[in-house]
This record gives sequence, structure tokens and C-alpha cells, in this order.
Amino acid sequence: MTVRVGLIGARRAHEGTGPFVAAHLARAEAQVTAVATSGARSALVAANDLAGQGVACEPWPTAERLLAEAAIDAVAICSPLDTHLPYLRLALERGLHVLCEKPLSSWHAPEDLEQVESLIAAYAKRELTVHVNTQWPYTLEDFRHLHELDRLPKVRELRMELAPSRPGARMLPEALPHVISMLTATCPAVTTVAQVTYERVGDALTIGFVASGTGASTDAGPVDVTCELRPRPRQPRPAAFEINGMRAERVVDMANGYQMSFRSHGGRRQIADPLGASVDDFLAKIAGKSPNGYQTIILNESLGGQIVGSLPQELTGSDRSDKEKERAQDRT
Repeated sequence: MTVRVGLIGARRAHEGTGPFVAAHLARAEAQVTAVATSGARSALVAANDLAGQGVACEPWPTAERLLAEAAIDAVAICSPLDTHLPYLRLALERGLHVLCEKPLSSWHAPEDLEQVESLIAAYAKRELTVHVNTQWPYTLEDFRHLHELDRLPKVRELRMELAPSRPGARMLPEALPHVISMLTATCPAVTTVAQVTYERVGDALTIGFVASGTGASTDAGPVDVTCELRPRPRQPRPAAFEINGMRAERVVDMANGYQMSFRSHGGRRQIADPLGASVDDFLAKIAGKSPNGYQTIILNESLGGQIVGSLPQELTGSDRSDKEKERAQDRT
């Protein structure tokens, strides 16, 4: 059965992923049939842009109407963070499968996690897919081949270097979910973080913490985690990760269609776009060919809340007035 997908947040304003998600959905033979943005005029522009890349879809004046009325089976939520939970609720009411940009919540208050837990439980009860678009775990097999490993090692140190599109508090929801998803993909028994530290130099921010779990599992840590964030407004943005000192640095060839590779100490390996692998996994979950991972979603949100809750408000933007300012800027 061809999956009909509605797309919310289909433009590239502030480096949104919507157009790329649409392209990968079409490549995977899903049908992107409806699109909504922040208003009717921008939805029409988005629909015209998507038509230019071979994706024909109907523009809707609001996301709420798309979710309530469009003839779709699933929705991709690629809109700003403050819309994720409300749109997840509406998609649940309609009985839709969901691909959602990360994170699901702001991580600023305990009630954020409570809302996520309640929503994910409701999706699970109805056997509906929720897939959070964190892409880096899909590169772990390439990392293994790059370093000629028979299997991934027991992780004791994890480091990521990322370049968010904008500085300030927005860096955390943009980048930290990648670090957390890599942590739980390699150490699924981890449940808590402690010893959270930070160092800020100009716009750059380095966050460190120790992650661990309970029990005798070798996946329970402790794991020393470091996340270095250096904002960069233009692509290609540098990115790399290290596991126990073994490094994979992403190289993007913009001149040849955004081709990606990993390099490390002279070695190099071509890799597929992990966004495509994430979209493929979303569709596989809908088809019952891949596990839904509801508990991993909750775990990742919990770890994010623990980290952000241990950082000063000036870094996290948790003040309500700051959130309103960001929300207004995201909608321009």
C-alpha cells in the first residue's frame, strides 16, 4: 500500500528539513499529497517549490486543517519546536502515523516529559508509529566499516562536534538530540545523566556529562559524553563523532549533489544520506517491518530534560519571554 503523507513545515526558512524529507519520501515511493506551513500564501509557495522537485501536493491554509481534513495516512512534522506536541495530539486524534523533527518537547519542565509519555503511550495503544527524525545512529554501520571493526565496541567515551545553524539557546534542541540518540543507540541501558558541565567561549558551547544506567548490562555505562557546538550559518557544516577515541569526520561534497563520506586518519568511506535512512525506517515501521521504539523516544526525551535541567537558564532559553521571542522569529 502506498502511504499518503502530509507535510507540515515544508520550507527552508531557518534550515528546515521539510523539502529534503519530502524528496526522500517520494524516492521511497510514498505519496506526499498535502502541505501546510505558517499560512496559506507560504503553503502555496512551498507547494510550487515541491512541484519543482517532482513532488505534486495540495497546499493547505493551516496545519490544523491539513491534520483534520486531508486524505492522508501519515504526517511529517517539520515545523518549529513549539508546534510538535500540539500537532502530535491532533495527528493522534486523526489516527495518523507521525514522523516528527527532534525533539518532541522543549525539555524545560517535568510536565514536558509527562506529556510525551502520555502521548507515546496513546500512540502505542493504537499501534500508530511515531518516528523522531534523529539521523546519526544510521551512520554507525559506516563507522564500523571505516574502522574495520567486527562489531561496535563497548562505549566508554562518546564525543560529537556539531555546527548548529544559529547560536544561542536554539543550539540545544537542534544539536543535543543527535548526541542523545547516538548515546542510546550504542548504550541502550543508559537512563540517567550526572556531572553536567559546560564551557562557553564566544558563540561556541561545550557540554559534558556522564551517562549511566542500572544493572550489570555492559550497555549501562558509565559513558563520558562531550558535545561541542560551534554555530555556522552556511552549509556545508562540519560534523564529527568519536567513540572511544575512534573518529569519523563527515565530509560533504556540495558540488556533486550533497554527497557524504566519513574520513578518519587517512581512511575514507562513502556514506548514504542518513536522512534517507531515517525516512526509510519510518516507512518500515508503518509497514510493521521495523520496531517502533516507543520506549527509546521517551528515554531520549528524559535524558534531554535531565541535561537541560542541569544547565543555567541563560544557556537554555527556558525563560518564557525568551521562548516567545524565538517562536516569533521562527515564524517569520
